[in-house]
Amino acid sequence: MRLPCYNPRDNSLSNHGLDQLNLEIRDQLMRSGQALVNYSNYQEQIVIRFILSNPDINEADLDSFFANFIKIGNSLL
Repeated sequence: MRLPCYNPRDNSLSNHGLDQLNLEIRDQLMRSGQALVNYSNYQEQIVIRFILSNPDINEADLDSFFANFIKIGNSLL
């Protein structure tokens, strides 16, 4: 089972390939300024760490983050 990360439905990537894909998604989000996210190694997998500290964040903000995350992931496949 993969932990919190981008994992395409038609996954033909190895675990290492998925880790690299998630690192690239994270890097693109950071470079674009769309989101400040980090990652961690957990149970030998790269997992995305999305930490919220803004009390004004709303559901639309979260939807936008996840839409951008998935869009970047899809574009890299």
